[in-house]
Amino acid sequence: MIQKTVTEEDRLIFNHYLNVAEMLGTMFSPFLEVIVHDLKNPDHSIISIFNGHITGRKIGESTTDLGYKRISSDVPDKIFNYRNNSSNGIPLKSSSLAFRNSKGELLGSLCLNLNLSGFENIGILMNQIISTTNTAYLKNNEIFQPNPVEIEIEVAINQYINDTALNPLSLKKAEKINILKYLYAEGHFNKKASISIVSTKLNLSKPTIYKYLKEAKKNT
Repeated sequence: MIQKTVTEEDRLIFNHYLNVAEMLGTMFSPFLEVIVHDLKNPDHSIISIFNGHITGRKIGESTTDLGYKRISSDVPDKIFNYRNNSSNGIPLKSSSLAFRNSKGELLGSLCLNLNLSGFENIGILMNQIISTTNTAYLKNNEIFQPNPVEIEIEVAINQYINDTALNPLSLKKAEKINILKYLYAEGHFNKKASISIVSTKLNLSKPTIYKYLKEAKKNT
């Protein structure tokens, strides 16, 4: 109960926070404990509590050590999102907001305690679900709508490299010319966008591709 000695202004302020507490406590039940403290009566400060099963407190009980510190010392009115634990070991995410009247007098506080236990289990599960590993079969992302020509040319290049026992990581100029010669002989350069595709696969500029192709055709 709000003390009868409070002014009408103070009563209106308390009623505002009581309504906010009811809204939050109802909306986020049963995970969020919401408490309104009357800090003018710290030994029996709890005048409203929703989802009190989280910390086991009831109306008429006292404020916390933070509440007493707020009354007797310089504690910020806003303390948000701090790590906390209930007396029975429930991990909490807590916030505390003090409220005052127009004279700046401390009236009370609105306190929130979010039960993290269920969410932490969800977090572990989500981390397991979204964890990934690398694969040697893909350098970048998998192509879900591949260009058939690109696949054909890549297969042809890889086949030639495997058949001739080349090192794909350190292809020499003569080896690249031989690859171009092979692709030309197999008709791959008659395909759409073949120059761009080969340029990407062999890490060569388009002018260099044309230059090497010219050399390859001479030797064909």
